[in-house]
Amino acid sequence: MKKFGFIAFLFLALAIFSSGVLAQESFVSNVEVRVNDQVASETGSPILLERGQQVVVEVFFTGNVLGKCQIGDDNPCFDTRVEASLEGWEFGTVGDVEGPFEVEPGVSYKKVLTFTLPKDMPASDNLSLNVELKDDDDFEVLSYLVRVQEKRHDVNVFDAIL
Repeated sequence: MKKFGFIAFLFLALAIFSSGVLAQESFVSNVEVRVNDQVASETGSPILLERGQQVVVEVFFTGNVLGKCQIGDDNPCFDTRVEASLEGWEFGTVGDVEGPFEVEPGVSYKKVLTFTLPKDMPASDNLSLNVELKDDDDFEVLSYLVRVQEKRHDVNVFDAIL
């Protein structure tokens, strides 16, 4: 019985050790997202947006020193993209993509993404703004709540009969 307990302990220790060795660091760190000059939080309250409004998403990040990115010609992070997309519109997604660009360890980056909300976007709903940092092998997805409202006193004229 003691032998079985010892073998089980060895397997458990090996599993814990190997999971720590195989765990890979993200290729970016210190990610901060601002939506129309407001700092976005994955756990905070939604950011208010209006139909037809131009949305500016600023993504700040640093190449992770402990990640896979390198300096020089053998850098595996040479084909990186940043994408911001707002899901919940019945005709697809609304967003913008920046890239490709190279990420080097320890270097700070700022990428600005801009898109305009459609005037027929669903209003009075919380939607997800997804910010994706990705290269050929890895990706990091951050999700933020935004609340879309219709403009007050906005009139759309679709047809006039004379």
